[in-house]
Amino acid sequence: MNALNSQTFQINQILNIRQLVEITGLSRVTIYSLLDPKSKYYDASFPQ
Repeated sequence: MNALNSQTFQINQILNIRQLVEITGLSRVTIYSLLDPKSKYYDASFPQ
């Protein structure tokens, strides 16, 4: 079952990295790359 279908989150809710990995299906490395402005995979639209 997809975690997004079974859980509801508030817009301003803070998630820890384990929750974010579970919800998105992305790896920790990918998430950190999306957040790092120095990374070639940086995505300014990825939620902070």
